[in-house]
Amino acid sequence: MQDSRKAKKPVRSNDDKCSDARSPEYKGYAKVKLKHEKAVRHSASEMETREDLLKRLLDPELTLGETAKILNVCKMTVRRYTNRGILPSIRTAGNQRRFKLSAVLDFIEKYGKNE
Repeated sequence: MQDSRKAKKPVRSNDDKCSDARSPEYKGYAKVKLKHEKAVRHSASEMETREDLLKRLLDPELTLGETAKILNVCKMTVRRYTNRGILPSIRTAGNQRRFKLSAVLDFIEKYGKNE
């Protein structure tokens, strides 16, 4: 006598699990791709000039952690330098500190590197 609570369920094949994703009318990927393409497009007035591109590539913005590694100090020390005004920083929209590489190199020349 078989217990009704332990009745076996029918086994589905792998094709059944993904049937809607493989069907020709499935458009999920195309919608995601289209949204991404819209986000990447820029108008001619928003595009970066050659000078701006070179400036950004040659003098990148560093994160707090990257700056701490370059200076060989902990992140809190970099925050103290910023709060005292001896290491200039830029704030992002999310209120995070960013440091220009040129500013970090100037700081090293002026104060030396902690080793």
